[in-house]
Amino acid sequence: MWVLFASVWVLSITAVVVETSFTTRPSNQIVIENTTVTFHCNATGDPTPKITWTKDDKILGEGNTLIFVAYRNQSGQYKCTADSGRNLTINASAFLDVQFPPSFTSEPTDQTVIEGETVTFHCDAAGNPPLEIVWIKDGRTVDQGQELSLQASRELSGKYWCSVQNGLGISVNISAQLDVQFPPTIISAPKDETIMEGASVTFHCNATGNPPARITWIKDGKTVSSGNVLTFNTSRNQSGEYWCTAENGLNSTVNASTSLDVQFPPKIISRPSNQTVLENEEVKLHCAAIGNPIPKILWIKDGITIGTGENLMLKAWRNASGTYTCMAKNLLNATEISNAHIDVQCKYK
Repeated sequence: MWVLFASVWVLSITAVVVETSFTTRPSNQIVIENTTVTFHCNATGDPTPKITWTKDDKILGEGNTLIFVAYRNQSGQYKCTADSGRNLTINASAFLDVQFPPSFTSEPTDQTVIEGETVTFHCDAAGNPPLEIVWIKDGRTVDQGQELSLQASRELSGKYWCSVQNGLGISVNISAQLDVQFPPTIISAPKDETIMEGASVTFHCNATGNPPARITWIKDGKTVSSGNVLTFNTSRNQSGEYWCTAENGLNSTVNASTSLDVQFPPKIISRPSNQTVLENEEVKLHCAAIGNPIPKILWIKDGITIGTGENLMLKAWRNASGTYTCMAKNLLNATEISNAHIDVQCKYK
């Protein structure tokens, strides 16, 4: 008896799973603002992974390539996420550095200060890479940083430049004016003058100060002129002290004085008079004169000086009759004379 055995073959099929992996990852980039940025990201897997781009947890797009025009606020980390749909995702990231030249966000302003005060200028800018801020005056760097602080002195007046650059080949510059004010100082005082009447005299007076000093000339409490130069034709009543006064509105006034001596020849203003007297009487002759320098009075008779001064006193002897001359002279080698006649009469017994 034959026995038939049946054989049964069992075929087992096992699915092969392909893990998700990146074949291309995005790379870090440094770009100039307003240029186009392209990130690439590729992944393999089964099922075929889906590529999503995000920044700051916000979805930017899908696909192997992310393209956009770069602006300064777009610097940061960009993430490429590959998802095959099996609750398994992989990520790759790249950093974007958007560089842009500097531009001012805070500008310095013109300032007017009093000498000795502290003055501060402010200047700030935006830019990437980080900025270098320098302060320049008269072509020389005087400081660095957002602030420039100075103890104001008169020689620091001028234009200050805030110059900003960050290595991109572009610098921006802006200026501010510093006006350091200070009270006046007389740097050239008038000199004393001695001059002949009728001649022209000139006084000079110069002062420094900021605002510019205003110069006034004063005599006997009255303003006679203004400006650096005082000039006039002289007369005898203009002798005296002249003041140069300088002020510039800062509640400080400086003064310098000078003396004017107007000289003129002697002039007799009171002349001696003829007299008839009796012998032995007292005789008085009077003579007065003006002049500058002050004149000296001489009394002369018969070519001989017999007295000095305004008054001549004498005893009337009979031989005293004659002409008496009053001579007024001063150091200008100028003279003026006036004569008087005395007639001495004799008494007879």
